[in-house]
Amino acid sequence: MHQLPYAARLLARTPGFTMVAVITLALGIGVNSAIFSVIDAVLLRPLPYPHPERLVSFFEHQGNDPDDRGGIAPANMADYNQNHVFTGIAHVGTPGMNLTGAGTPERIFGIQAGYNFLNILGVQPAMGRGFRPEEDRYGAPHVVVISHELWQQRLGGDRGVIGRTITLDGGRQPMLFLVPDCWPPNILHNRGEHYDHAIARLKPGVPLAQAQSEMQTIGVRLAKAYPQTNRNTALGVAPLGADMVRRVRTAMLVLLGAVGLVLLIACANVANLLARSAGRSREVAIRLAMGAGRWRIVRELLVESAMLAVLGCALGLVLGAWTRDLLVAIAPKNIPRLDTAALSWRVLGFTGMLATLTVFLFGMIPAWQVSGIRPNMALKSAERSTGGSAVLRWRSALMAAEVALALMLLVGGALLWKSFVRVTGVDLGFEADRVLMMLVNLPDLRYPDGARRLAFFQELEQRVERLPGVQSAGFTFRGPMRGGWGSVYETPEGPGSEPDFRGREADFEPVSLRYFETLGIPILKGRAFTPADKEGAPPVAIVNQVLARKLFPNGDAVGHRIRRSGARDWETIAGVVGEVHLQSQTEKVHPQVFFPAAQTSLYPVHVADFAIRTAGAPLAIVRDVQRQVWAIDKDQPVTRVETLEEVVSASVAQRRFQAALLLLFASVALALAVVGVYGVISYAVAQRTPEIGLRLALGAQRHNILGLTMARALGPILAGLAAGLAGALAASRLLTSLLFEVKPSDPATFALVAA
Repeated sequence: MHQLPYAARLLARTPGFTMVAVITLALGIGVNSAIFSVIDAVLLRPLPYPHPERLVSFFEHQGNDPDDRGGIAPANMADYNQNHVFTGIAHVGTPGMNLTGAGTPERIFGIQAGYNFLNILGVQPAMGRGFRPEEDRYGAPHVVVISHELWQQRLGGDRGVIGRTITLDGGRQPMLFLVPDCWPPNILHNRGEHYDHAIARLKPGVPLAQAQSEMQTIGVRLAKAYPQTNRNTALGVAPLGADMVRRVRTAMLVLLGAVGLVLLIACANVANLLARSAGRSREVAIRLAMGAGRWRIVRELLVESAMLAVLGCALGLVLGAWTRDLLVAIAPKNIPRLDTAALSWRVLGFTGMLATLTVFLFGMIPAWQVSGIRPNMALKSAERSTGGSAVLRWRSALMAAEVALALMLLVGGALLWKSFVRVTGVDLGFEADRVLMMLVNLPDLRYPDGARRLAFFQELEQRVERLPGVQSAGFTFRGPMRGGWGSVYETPEGPGSEPDFRGREADFEPVSLRYFETLGIPILKGRAFTPADKEGAPPVAIVNQVLARKLFPNGDAVGHRIRRSGARDWETIAGVVGEVHLQSQTEKVHPQVFFPAAQTSLYPVHVADFAIRTAGAPLAIVRDVQRQVWAIDKDQPVTRVETLEEVVSASVAQRRFQAALLLLFASVALALAVVGVYGVISYAVAQRTPEIGLRLALGAQRHNILGLTMARALGPILAGLAAGLAGALAASRLLTSLLFEVKPSDPATFALVAA
């Protein structure tokens, strides 16, 4: 224990060195603990339900690509339930509903699920009960399960809440605590309509592979029975926890690897700093000559390293907590479970492990080098030269390693940033500037049919277009980057060479007369919708260029007919629009079909997204528009109010977050590497001071000395660059799934970073 005070006195005697070493370590440990707390929350921590390993995500996908997913067709659910591997399957959606009658109208978002949803999760309501099977039927009495947050914030935590009613979407619903998954008959009889997804619980002892095999058998049976809709539909089963984070897993692991490299660079820097122990070689030689054992010397130097590690770990935890909070604040909101990131025992254990490893990474080798000197040689020679060449080789190797690691990080960050720039440069097919978007979701009870919903939005459109500063307005089901509705289509010519509806999926949208004008979507051929395209008039549609080329590669699509699978009427194609990115910038533009919103019998979805093009700042008119909504219906909340530019920006938020973080970590690594290079070169110059003095005395010029010094420094730097380029070339392949129109081996990026 007497070694602790001795190490403390040595560190206190050199406060500059101690401060630099502790801050360097804190930086490496802090960002690692912050990222690990995020990784732990998002990827590692099991779901908070009994036997979470038996919970699975159940989904339909097209062809052989499990990532090309659509929603589950409710009409298929009865067949899927005829299995021997699950205790139950529940269709799950995330709808929004209007809460009225309890203060200001508010749009609240929750879960719409099958009656067995809570049983599958293995949880029960804290108060009241779950759903009964008969409540999961169309036309059944309305019931709801509310969250603890809603109970506290809107209902005052009233413990007598069970049996009371609240008004959701205009209907009085007794509080039992979720919304049953009740599908109307037309949806339950159309296997081409896909909505949301499903979860299931494996029976005890049933492996995932067995469940996948049985569900594939059911899928094959359905494909034979219903070839038009199910021929190309495959079924997938995946662990629920892993499936929730499948889109962010690679990015999270890349960030963890990046901060791991930052820690290695920090350790290398401190190891370089600790090579100052060579300056104590005379002291160590005297102690060895007086009988001190080698392991005692090593222990003392390791205690000194451990004390630095403990101080760095303590400061790193503070820095890590601050960094974690910053990460959670700036990260995209669609990263699952990110808000649960916390300084848990797992994170503390991980940080402690990092501190322990750093003791050996940056403490053992310098300690072993110094303890191995020969006392007689050390005492005969000058202190500054003893062990100088060995220490210099060690420090040069560390410098090369720092350069290599920093270059790897910089290449990764530059590739991601170049990819992000490419994404933001994609032609979206619409003009996002000066457009305000908002959702007005009309409840079924008050607006039970398309005609009443249409009347509401047409009146709102007229009122808003009279407001000062408004150029045009339009409405649709969902605007660009805010969701959509997919189905399959058919033409009078039939599928042609295709024996079914394979490859005939499309995005469908009902739109108002001025919607294309409001969003700046050009009509390339034919005409836009007109007031004559109303209910009772001949049905019409507008398709995008992708669908027009697919159906009529050698002719004009205008005048031909198309319809949604299962629909009664054929629509005549009246026009063709450009390629509009409705889902994301990186996805290939799908075939798209637009219906006139006024022909309400053509579509089963509800128009809800309202778009306004303004002459000035779009957000300046929000209150005026809200007043117009309440003038028509005082109980309708207005939600998701944002400019279209904000919508587009949010759609690339995850890519921006990944690229910015990796570049930030790369910049930190570069700064640490620069400090390391300076430390090595300054040490080398100090070791060769007598030689430099002799050269100057013999007539050498300053530029000769500078050239000699830089030439010797370039060796480790060039070695680091070569190793870093090779490492970056190998590691960049891990970024393939995160890149867009950029190759992992992009030569321009590698050359620029190396330069």
